[in-house]
Amino acid sequence: MGKGVALIFVLTLNFLLNAVVLREFSEFLVAAVMPETPSLVFALSIMAVAVYAARNGLEVIARCADYLLPFMVAFALTIVLLALPEMRLEHLFPLGERG
Repeated sequence: MGKGVALIFVLTLNFLLNAVVLREFSEFLVAAVMPETPSLVFALSIMAVAVYAARNGLEVIARCADYLLPFMVAFALTIVLLALPEMRLEHLFPLGERG
């Protein structure tokens, strides 16, 4: 009886945690990237990718990471290079450095 209750508790907690993560991620994308798009679109697309990856195994996740890594690095470098003129090195000094 205790194992059954523990199983129900773990499955319910897992379901709720996944729902919260999905909601937070889709709301972040709506707020930061595309404010006019409903969060349901992001939630469904994230769920579709997760189902596809879970169905086809770890190899799919590794291949996606293999293909997306160069784009992510290029995107990060582009942001840093475009922000270089606005950067001030004095902001990197400790707080008490200037008295």
